[in-house]
Amino acid sequence: MRGHPLWFPADLGTDCYASAPMTSTPGTSRSSSTPKITSSSSAAPPTDVAVRAGTSAFLKGHNGAAVASLQERLNRVGAEPVLVADGAFGAKTRAAVERFQQEHQLPVDGKVGARTLAALEAAVAAAPTTSPVPNAPGDSVERGGGTSRNRSVPSTPAATTATTVAPRRGLRTAASTPPASTAPGTPIALPAGLGVAARTTVSEMLSGARGAAADKAMTTLLGSAPYQALAAPAQAQLLTTVHTALTAKLKTTPATSTSSVSDRKLTFTTQQATALLQTTAFRTGSAADRSRLVEVFAAAPAGRTALTALAGANGGADRLAGRDLRGGTMLSHLSTIATGTLAAGIDRGELLASTMAEVANPSLIEQKRQGTCAATTVSLQLVARSPAEYVRLLAGLSSRGGSTPLADGSPLRRVDASITDKATHRSISERLLQDAFMDFANGTIRYSIAGNNGVSSSERSRLQSALFNHPYRTVANTGRFISARDDGVVIHAWNSIRNGWDRVTFQLDSDRPMKLLRERSGTPTAIGMHWGTAADSNHAVLVTKIENDRVYFQNPHGNAGRTPGQLLTTPPRRVEQGNVQSMTVAAFQSRLYAVSIPD
Repeated sequence: MRGHPLWFPADLGTDCYASAPMTSTPGTSRSSSTPKITSSSSAAPPTDVAVRAGTSAFLKGHNGAAVASLQERLNRVGAEPVLVADGAFGAKTRAAVERFQQEHQLPVDGKVGARTLAALEAAVAAAPTTSPVPNAPGDSVERGGGTSRNRSVPSTPAATTATTVAPRRGLRTAASTPPASTAPGTPIALPAGLGVAARTTVSEMLSGARGAAADKAMTTLLGSAPYQALAAPAQAQLLTTVHTALTAKLKTTPATSTSSVSDRKLTFTTQQATALLQTTAFRTGSAADRSRLVEVFAAAPAGRTALTALAGANGGADRLAGRDLRGGTMLSHLSTIATGTLAAGIDRGELLASTMAEVANPSLIEQKRQGTCAATTVSLQLVARSPAEYVRLLAGLSSRGGSTPLADGSPLRRVDASITDKATHRSISERLLQDAFMDFANGTIRYSIAGNNGVSSSERSRLQSALFNHPYRTVANTGRFISARDDGVVIHAWNSIRNGWDRVTFQLDSDRPMKLLRERSGTPTAIGMHWGTAADSNHAVLVTKIENDRVYFQNPHGNAGRTPGQLLTTPPRRVEQGNVQSMTVAAFQSRLYAVSIPD
């Protein structure tokens, strides 16, 4: 009886399967016709669509227009030396790819697969609209007719006063920002509170000692109106973050000198900072919010592309201003993670990077190798409704106390084993939230990652009710009782009566579950379905729409390694974009047995 006298056989989700890539996972299958990545150097380059779908990759030896487009994008995000966009994927292009992968904490293999392409496209989208392409070796570093190179700063500046650096004439500003208030030829003030080492680094960049590209990038940043609008402490933190790039962990190839790697990191980080200051969130935010943006930027090296996207790159919407279900903003909760005291063992930068990536692109949220389909489905439902709430909960779960109130005031508590779990291949944010959701839904029975004890659909409804502060219930055609394990005799009895009525109405109208879904079409709805061939092969997914006699749903298993349009079996379904799959209405209805809806 699983430790509680009121527990009845669960109706769904208790055997929710882990991610499809597991060879031991029942009820899933892979098409044997799935294309494989070829390592042949003579192969024709794939298309971006094929690479994005994970069925191919750009490799050394490829030639053609697709490679030329890749080289142009690498130049756009700061490849140094600049690549000639000749369409030939040679040693220099591979080296540029490896450097990009290193800077974005991707597996360094010199191949442009789905993850690298996605990161590259995001970096291009977030790059300043007037970001200069780094000078090729031999280009003149003198711009605007200036010749001065003695931009020295005191080696021991006073802590309470700002020092200045004399720029060359013709100080450039980004076209997408208002003209800089600094007139050409006048000194650029460095903020008080900037450490000696950071001052030296900035001075070296402005003097050209760190290379022409670094010089251009720093001149653009310091000369921009958004930078000058920052309070001095935020300016100091931003420049310190640029300096920190010198000591960031980065693998180097034997052919790359330490100094050139450092100069490239300084250039790239400075360009990232410039891009952030051009976002909608920065332009429209308060002084406090601007400081928070800088705090998050400084704390999450691997999350800066996602942060810029959320902040509204190139005039896009400011998603950081979105409100959670208790009134706070996403930015305020990211700032809490960036500056607050976290539980031992949690890497701040890793948590920020994965959290921002998941709210920026919810299709990344998966159950991986853990049977948390019910919790993952609710996570997807939550991030569709309130991305800020997703971040708020993670800020609380990652804190030293490890607890945070849900929308109805119920406490959501961290499962401490989530911090050290690596075997399930989930991100730290996925582990914290999914496991806490499973634990809450389980009631008095503690959730065990190793035990992988699932939840029934009624227990998922208990989680949804607290999470959204509105009663949810499960309508099902199962012949067994549906009740949470510890909700009490009265609630259990009432749910059992309603379940009995559901069974009768299902028998009279077998299309009732589909009618419920059609009524909610366009509103993400969690359902339970028989996934494999066994009677207990239960799985939870999030239905998003019904269109053209097909049901579309987000599958917590994800679509890694699959191509849009690919047909899968058991159950028969088609791969769509992101983590979406679809089935015919008839096939879906034959497996559907539970729908979780607001009561």
